[in-house]
Amino acid sequence: MRGLRGLRWGEIAHVFVGAALALPPLALGWVFANTLLRQPPGALVWRLVVALAVATVVAITLVATSPPVRPTEIAAARVLLGLDLPDPVVTRARGPRLLGAAWWLVVSLAGVVAALAVLILVPTGLGFVGFPFSGDADMIVPGRLGIWHVGAGWASWWLVPAGAVLLAAGLAAIPAAGRLTSRLAPSFLGPSDADLLAASTARERALARSQHLARELHDSIGHALTAITAQADAAERLAPRDPDAAARAARAASSVARSALDDLDGVLGALRRGLTDDGVPTAAPALDDVLAAAARQLRLRVDRSGDLPPALEPVIARLAREALTNATRYGRGSAHLILRSDAAGVRLVVANELGPDPGRPGHEGGLRGLRERVLLEGGSLSAGLAGDRWVVAVDLPAVADPSADAVSNASADAGPDRPPSGSPPSSPAPTDPPETGSIPSTPRSPA
Repeated sequence: MRGLRGLRWGEIAHVFVGAALALPPLALGWVFANTLLRQPPGALVWRLVVALAVATVVAITLVATSPPVRPTEIAAARVLLGLDLPDPVVTRARGPRLLGAAWWLVVSLAGVVAALAVLILVPTGLGFVGFPFSGDADMIVPGRLGIWHVGAGWASWWLVPAGAVLLAAGLAAIPAAGRLTSRLAPSFLGPSDADLLAASTARERALARSQHLARELHDSIGHALTAITAQADAAERLAPRDPDAAARAARAASSVARSALDDLDGVLGALRRGLTDDGVPTAAPALDDVLAAAARQLRLRVDRSGDLPPALEPVIARLAREALTNATRYGRGSAHLILRSDAAGVRLVVANELGPDPGRPGHEGGLRGLRERVLLEGGSLSAGLAGDRWVVAVDLPAVADPSADAVSNASADAGPDRPPSGSPPSSPAPTDPPETGSIPSTPRSPA
């Protein structure tokens, strides 16, 4: 809203809004002050007026600090001042409400000062400019300044430039006040500390949700593609000599592909609906189903002891599926899974021999997802080469500790043979895994 050589009419309108906001309190203040000056202190009317004045101040303060005030001020600043201000995230906290009240005070003061400048300087400037042409020698000055003898005609010529300066100052007062409020607005109406904290929390939730979806896709689709590849290879090998077995392998691959499509639809549906991390509709696999599926693709040896806590079964199932998928992808077709559960916690160990072309069994995506799941449960994970075998060992406490300190201590203190504090005593693994955190990017040659 500009015109007349860049004059910002929106800023001028904003100043008038400030003057309008200040008018009722000023009028009430004038009434109260005039009444108190006419009444003797301590009289009944005097005390009633004081009480009414205090109640008025309290009411104005409550209104100025109410939650809707700051969002309304932000909307007005966007429209009239042309500022790009974000929507307030937190409106009921003390800090944002005080900022809203302070901005109300700043806008009101700017409007009052600009209005007084116009009402005083503009008429005075016009009087100064016109006085030398009136023929009078004495000028009556408003207020208590009395009468000035300035001379008639050219003797009072200096009033013309003085009046022009006063006139220009009066006319510039409103645009100057508008420009000042426009510069101050971001400090009062920009994101508060509470808004920044809420925005940071929202970003962290969005990141956690994205990571959750990435893990879901990696676990379900990655496992499915590995299973499909294994079944397709089996069907190709069996087709010349055993067509029936090849057909069964092809049907198994088709069934896994359909299941993967269902999982993919669920994750994509969560993305479209913008669900939170808890709203992702993908179901955790059952551990028995994971082991049964792996046994169809691997020579799997399973050693289990103890009852697995129901709360930890989905986590263990996902961890086992990821580890066994890696064993299928990079191993020689066999794997050994050990699962120990007692009152102190759960230990899962998956070991497999590396194939002739092992690739990267410790690839960053899978291990990162495994480690994130384990740390969220307050446990620790170690993965690496032990001789010619790739070993993944997981220790989970019976009751997850969500504190960051417990998680970081568990990750930092885990050793090759000693689980972190609070984890159960480890059962002997097929081969002692390397130290936690030493995850080779490529397999090392056996010693």
